[in-house]
Amino acid sequence: MARWNMPWSEADLEKLKSLAGTKNIKDIAEELGRTTGTVVAKAVEQKLPIIVHMRSGRA
Repeated sequence: MARWNMPWSEADLEKLKSLAGTKNIKDIAEELGRTTGTVVAKAVEQKLPIIVHMRSGRA
């Protein structure tokens, strides 16, 4: 089963809760071995703060 399709363990949820609001979503996703989309969805579901760094597209 692919990692993105696996249920969230208690350990993963606790790690997400501890990292939310301290790191950006991309970094949290890498640490958890999940996609940014699944991490954002779970953070929103859990009502956790989200940090997203947007690129301006300027050189």
